[in-house]
Amino acid sequence: MWDLEFHDRACVNLGLAGDRTEHILHRLSRLDFTRSKPKTFVVLAGTNNLSRIPPDSPADVAKGVSRIVDTLRQKSPDSRILVLSILPNGYQPDTPLRTAIRETNKLLTDKFAPKSHPNVDFLDIHDAFLNDQGTWKSGLTLDGTHLSLSGYDALARSLAPRLK
Repeated sequence: MWDLEFHDRACVNLGLAGDRTEHILHRLSRLDFTRSKPKTFVVLAGTNNLSRIPPDSPADVAKGVSRIVDTLRQKSPDSRILVLSILPNGYQPDTPLRTAIRETNKLLTDKFAPKSHPNVDFLDIHDAFLNDQGTWKSGLTLDGTHLSLSGYDALARSLAPRLK
């Protein structure tokens, strides 16, 4: 779906299944962006930190995402960074995991408030995936965590206005 929505752009997905913020930071420490000069980075991170046993705290996850942003800004200072809120995880709306996701998203919202960081924007898309009962909209997830093709389409459509 990413390719369909953004086929005219040279996009690289650096995410891996099971990634936690520390994994992303490790890979970023080994990358050099001086030749590629990315225009925009899209950062979607943190759900695996919150769903591990024992889970990381929302404050630690927000710090990890902030470190990712700081690393990207250091390695590619002219690039724009779009930080996404953490998507829902699980089928039930009032689980400890969902509560931790909402707390982390609040911390990220506060951290990346408009104009607080040059070239960094925050996009809260969490609720766009939920219905009025707080459960996943029909067809957007495969298992309560991973997006379906329709879910990736919804993600791409949420990003499109910010990436044009």
